[in-house]
Amino acid sequence: MNIQKYYPLKHLTTFKIGGPARYFVEAHCQDDVVRALQFVRHNGLKLFILGGGSNVLISDKGFPGFVLKPCLKGFEVIKENDEHVWLKVAAGELWDDVVSKAINAGWWGIENLAYIPGHAGALAIQNVGAYGQEAGDVIEAVEVCEVATGNHKILFHDQCQFGYRTSVFNSSLQGKYLILHTILRLKKNGVPNLSYRELREFFTEKDIPTLQELRSAVISIRRKKLPDPEQIGSAGSFFKNFLLAPQEFEQLRQNIKRSLGHAASDKIQALRSPQAEEVALIKVSTALLLDLCKVKDWHVGGAAVYCHHPLILINATRQATAYEVLSLVQKIRQQVYRHTGLTLVPEPAMVGFEEQELRAYFSFY
Repeated sequence: MNIQKYYPLKHLTTFKIGGPARYFVEAHCQDDVVRALQFVRHNGLKLFILGGGSNVLISDKGFPGFVLKPCLKGFEVIKENDEHVWLKVAAGELWDDVVSKAINAGWWGIENLAYIPGHAGALAIQNVGAYGQEAGDVIEAVEVCEVATGNHKILFHDQCQFGYRTSVFNSSLQGKYLILHTILRLKKNGVPNLSYRELREFFTEKDIPTLQELRSAVISIRRKKLPDPEQIGSAGSFFKNFLLAPQEFEQLRQNIKRSLGHAASDKIQALRSPQAEEVALIKVSTALLLDLCKVKDWHVGGAAVYCHHPLILINATRQATAYEVLSLVQKIRQQVYRHTGLTLVPEPAMVGFEEQELRAYFSFY
């Protein structure tokens, strides 16, 4: 295990933004993890776990503590029956490689999660989801290492408390555990999940798609919307979508009608299915809200709204700073709140910032 000082982090993130870590180490085995955590405890350091770097914004000043990057590898079948297969996937595996291997083996359940950047260890933290599938639908258990003690533990599905882009790992137990392995339960026989409109339209005039065809379709759709990570830095979707109760949805529609007009209000109303029960939560596309609020061409310094998808903020010049990103975020959140009454919630982890810095950018009313 090689602990390095003042290690640059920007090139370990998809945003290509951020300063150095005071201490940095790559953990290639569980012993590395245990020894790294001992170092953290012995020196009283703050700890940040950096996976694939795809959902994080690191301060220009870097991180004043210890950054641990789990690089554990492993993909194995630990159990199977006639209907299901259970996979044990190590935290350091590239997530899209996991999806590809599962599809090649003919296993269903994660095909719509293709082409999502990052490592498998992040899957459970945010309950990663896309195109009608969520990680929580297939996660059976998560093997973790307790940061405070170095002890290993297993958290089963119900203990993870999966919700929309949430779990105990980014809420009540945030910072308590480091994920080592994730156990997935996949189906040997399945049917395509075409609940997402764009995916459904992709196969309008085709037969029932195979797993490989589904993967290809998801990749095609994502490539049209997302910047090439080799060319343009970003953290993927920067803001979460909303799940609103019927009365909250109606208030949103009235706010938009009053602020942006009847046509905009009609676009919001179209999000609500006529068959939806009154008690159901209604999903509101933040991308649509951003379109209606006309933030498409906004930029602050080198940080900009991506021209093909307003949910994505990019490092347009390859020299953008974290504070330019936060300034752009502040402007966008103010605009959306002014027109809709809703407060945008960022998806990426904000790392290395002082609390007062973040309050200055995120408190505006």
